[in-house]
Amino acid sequence: FKQEGEKVTGHYSSQLLGEAELAGTVMGQTIDFAVTADIQGVRIELRYIGTLEGKDSMKGKLSAAELGDGTFTGKRK
Repeated sequence: FKQEGEKVTGHYSSQLLGEAELAGTVMGQTIDFAVTADIQGVRIELRYIGTLEGKDSMKGKLSAAELGDGTFTGKRK
């Protein structure tokens, strides 16, 4: 992730979904970002909405369109 004010950008990498750019916002402790992935020729938007926990981690909910919803966690390397 790269943050400039409330704007966040970055690079998404997943064994299942491949590589993609991400964009979103951070407001206070809330982070909201989206990634558009290509799954076997079908474009799917993955939307992440979560809470920053300190400066090194986050957790929240993932909405993956018709694939359903889930949760996520992230930690700084």
